[in-house]
Amino acid sequence: MPDDIVALLVRFLEQNKGTLSNRAKEKEFKRLSTPEIADVEENYKLFLQIDLIANYRLVLAIHFMDCNHELKWFS
Repeated sequence: MPDDIVALLVRFLEQNKGTLSNRAKEKEFKRLSTPEIADVEENYKLFLQIDLIANYRLVLAIHFMDCNHELKWFS
């Protein structure tokens, strides 16, 4: 998939909380099958969860550094 189409796909997913609208499915992404769309939506949501966890860990690490605590990474 070309980069510009991937960028468009991500923008649509961001706008609609991780799902493609029916219009986007019928128009911009009509070449994708229903299972492909489901996979894209699921993977996007998984990525968001991983990203949120990583951001949370970073915030915790910064907090501990600001409080003069030993920096520990949580697993």
